[in-house]
Amino acid sequence: MRRIDSLQQDFMIDPFYFLGDKRKDLLQDGWAVLFRNALVHKILVDEIKKYFHETMGCPTKELQTVFGVLILQQIFDLTDHETIRQFAFNIEWHFALNLRLDDDDSKYVCERALSGRKKRLFRLG
Repeated sequence: MRRIDSLQQDFMIDPFYFLGDKRKDLLQDGWAVLFRNALVHKILVDEIKKYFHETMGCPTKELQTVFGVLILQQIFDLTDHETIRQFAFNIEWHFALNLRLDDDDSKYVCERALSGRKKRLFRLG
């Protein structure tokens, strides 16, 4: 079962409220804001979602986020294990991927799911 969330909604509460002004400025001046504004919304979810059933099966991780993670993995040339750790703990990745919630469902993907999505992505291309 496919899961697609709208990552374009504005925040009612800033999910990065815990960052001071200096660290927020660093986020605004770095690669993460460029990725977030120019790339994350261009991930072709409509092309990807047809490979996942709409209602049957286990829910997927949010598709736009997972494929964004795979793009970041390639940009930074990371192993699957390193990618999982960056996705789980790196605030720049959370900002770049426009993640609002601070829970395991939003910021964790297992190695099997990551490798499965990577195989599927490379079959698409």
